[in-house]
Amino acid sequence: MSRISREIVTLQFGHYASFVGTHWWNIQNSAFIYNPSDLTGPKEINNDVLFREGENLMHEVTYTPRLIIFDLKRSLNTLKETGTLYELQTPGKDVSYPWEGKMEKFDLDSKSRNEFLQDLDFEEALERGGALHAEKDTDEVEMEGIETGDFKVFEPKFYNLDDSVVVWSDFLKPHLHPKTMAIVKNFQHGNDLETFDIFGYGADVYKEQRDEIEDHLRFFAEECDNLEGFILLVDSYNAFGGLASSFLLDALDDYRKKSSMVYSVSPGTFPATPVNREHYQLLNVAMSYDGLLPSSSIFIPMSVSSSPWKASEPFCQCPYLQYRIDLPYHTSALLAANIDTITLPLRLEDGPMSMHDLISPLTPFERKLMSTYTSFPLPIDEYGSLLDTLSRDDADISRRLRSLTPYVSECSLAPFSQYSVCRGVDSPRSAEALYHSKPIH
Repeated sequence: MSRISREIVTLQFGHYASFVGTHWWNIQNSAFIYNPSDLTGPKEINNDVLFREGENLMHEVTYTPRLIIFDLKRSLNTLKETGTLYELQTPGKDVSYPWEGKMEKFDLDSKSRNEFLQDLDFEEALERGGALHAEKDTDEVEMEGIETGDFKVFEPKFYNLDDSVVVWSDFLKPHLHPKTMAIVKNFQHGNDLETFDIFGYGADVYKEQRDEIEDHLRFFAEECDNLEGFILLVDSYNAFGGLASSFLLDALDDYRKKSSMVYSVSPGTFPATPVNREHYQLLNVAMSYDGLLPSSSIFIPMSVSSSPWKASEPFCQCPYLQYRIDLPYHTSALLAANIDTITLPLRLEDGPMSMHDLISPLTPFERKLMSTYTSFPLPIDEYGSLLDTLSRDDADISRRLRSLTPYVSECSLAPFSQYSVCRGVDSPRSAEALYHSKPIH
């Protein structure tokens, strides 16, 4: 843990925003190093910026995202609304009820957890010393790994979750705090008869659940020693745009001196819908932009498609990356990887940037609307280096960049301000070469 951190609270508004967020949290979780003795070099990432340390009811240290998620009922699949990290009840133990009257018990159909989640449960049981009692859904399971003493060390394993991921919680790795989930009570996920697809519905939900929402916000904000700001991931094409706009305008009024970085995220394509539903989505986007842009410090629309409403429109094609544009599980991973890279300077252990220092040069004269580009990955010769690539006479980074902002072409305009992050640099000389290379236009 770092002694001094500038904390950031993250908020996810909507189902696709949580697909993006889940990938982002998984990326960060995979880089955790809890034991300092496991470090093979200097610590590079300060995870305390976005994560919080706590203690559960069994006096075990917990580490969870400083996060609030807004989603609909029935959108969590096997994930409990309050999570499982702070449960004291022993699995399998009968629960006593103080009610002495007549009682009827109804058991809902249990949802099976996919292989990835089952392995996470099994691994966690082993870490807690319950190897003899750790069970999976199948009667006999042969795990990929080797035995070392009382624990099994798992080898890398490939999971094909394309067909098993239905909601974002189907591939979530880190535990969530009980204060993380803020469920919209009057709408259900997947209900085509009562859809949460009108901007005004979100504004109404904020009015109805304002006290609950502010309670979630105060919990995470007031425990911070040095709260720096907020990062918002928003589904702007449905009613969550209205919810986020109302939240940003009202709930954050007490934090006006704090920075707010808003990402408006959209899937690669939308399912075929009636024409009037498409019009609703376009109006929602327009109203969300109008509501979010003035209240944010910086506003960044993101999608792998140049126009998510038209299947025939071009989408982001990186030469060395293959993905399915029709799968939110795939497209959200690309957006999450880029959000992780964009925010990386905020989370550096050595010499981090502040949100204000990052945002201020990009937003002169209150010009808050930004576009993003990526080269994922940046191609480098097999036996070369970044320095060699940038030193070639024909090197032009802008030709390798692909737009991740709808309706914005590939670097067609010279920017009035820009900010670039390159990760995986092989040496300080390469980083210096990138800094002095040709401007990205």
